[in-house]
Order: sequence, then structure tokens, then C-alpha cells
Amino acid sequence: MGKTVVTSISIDSDFLKLLDKFAEKMGYTSRSEVVRDSLRRLIEEQKVFSSGENVLAAIITIYNRNVRNVASKLSAIRHSFDDVIIGSLHVHIMKGYCSEFILARGSSERISELVVAVRRIKGLDSFSYALAALE
Repeated sequence: MGKTVVTSISIDSDFLKLLDKFAEKMGYTSRSEVVRDSLRRLIEEQKVFSSGENVLAAIITIYNRNVRNVASKLSAIRHSFDDVIIGSLHVHIMKGYCSEFILARGSSERISELVVAVRRIKGLDSFSYALAALE
């Protein structure tokens, strides 16, 4: 690693409180350590996305079923990416809320396109994913 450079970022005060609680709970010694660790993970993830190798992705969304077009957009994405999606599950998780689980396998480039397409859906309450390189 190179020389450490001090930089600053703007963060909402409520988010900063969450960051501090997270750091304490997870045993980080500073905010900088949390940010560095998070950035390392994002960079490693980007390496997987740009590797050109086959990857497995699990995508999880949560949304209010009364928010317009979310379900139809997810359905359209499932059809547009049927070349890589190997399974999906729709679950009613509590009153008025649904979760969509999507499992996909394919080239890192195509999986990246899928992740971006789902992430861009307006109206999702939660979006997360996990990647695994396949050899």
C-alpha cells in the first residue's frame, strides 16, 4: 500500500451515528477503518464483476406491494435476464410487503447488468446481493 492520505467525506448526522454504532459493535477502532474495509470489499467485488469469469449471484429485494410498478419491473427483468436467472422466489414477508429472491449464474458482465437493473428499480425498500466466483 502507498502513503496514507487524509481525505474527508460528507455524511448525514444520523448515518454517522449508525456508522459509529456499527464500528463499536464490530470491533473497529475508528471510522477510517470501517470506511477502508468497506472500500476494499467494494473494490474486490468490482474485480469479480470485471473478471470475465462465471459467477453466481443471489439478489434479495424487499418492497411495499402497493408501490406502483415494482412487481412489474421485477417481472420484466426476470424475463429480460432469463439466460442467466436460474431461479426466483416471491414471498409475502409481512402485511403489504414482498420479498423477491433471484438466483443467477453466468458471465460476470451479464450478472453485473442484472444487479444494476434490479438496483435501479425505484420503490425498493431494500436491495442486497452476494456474489461467488465459479471456477
